[in-house]
Amino acid sequence: MPLELYLIRHGESKANSAGIVQGQLDTEITELNEDGIAQSTTTAQYLKDTGITFDSAWTSDLKRAKKTAEIILAAQPNPPLLNETASLRETNMGDLQGQHFTDLEKYESPHPSVETQAAVAERLVTFFERILEPNTIPLTTNDKLHRTLLVTHGGVLSRLLQSLTTSGWLSNAPGVSMEGWFILNTSISIIRVDEEDRTKGIMTQFGGVEHMKNTTGVKPLLRPKTEEEIERLKAVLADTVVAA
Repeated sequence: MPLELYLIRHGESKANSAGIVQGQLDTEITELNEDGIAQSTTTAQYLKDTGITFDSAWTSDLKRAKKTAEIILAAQPNPPLLNETASLRETNMGDLQGQHFTDLEKYESPHPSVETQAAVAERLVTFFERILEPNTIPLTTNDKLHRTLLVTHGGVLSRLLQSLTTSGWLSNAPGVSMEGWFILNTSISIIRVDEEDRTKGIMTQFGGVEHMKNTTGVKPLLRPKTEEEIERLKAVLADTVVAA
């Protein structure tokens, strides 16, 4: 059975627009703002209009991701059960959570309270391997395409794709590049999984935002941080890849 994974970053949150480090904060300021709800609704309509339906779905249990997933699935003709998991949470940013990006320079680098990238990679890859197991998504002999929705966060999505690429499991389809690793709100990345034994995957789309172009009344997808702020955050986190 062919298997496709749709990896989608959550819509814009209040903290995104304010330039505040979220990590695993799950408070009112990390909930979707009006633009984030509009982005999620536009994404949901695009998937519906293009006939993309999902057979299974997982989301980070943080509210901003869960709400995005709920909006997407609400537009589906026959939505699957939404599975929530802490494994898809954003990196725990420790004492940096709730701080403005411009204030990060006062913290030591790398900060000891921040979840290490090795730990992030381990929990993400463990989860990823689990959902590919036959007892989670059964291997069958039919030709029906099974699509799985994964809604998560920019930082951990970057880390997951890096880890899968480094291990040799993931490669890019012709014309697809992950250069830069910036993942915008409600962007769509697609992985086609080897249908024989699921030991290989091909990235057929990375960070796609075509569905957000030429939309009326929806804020354009822009990086919520300046290049200077991104570099400052990278210095604090050392080897962390930062999502826009």
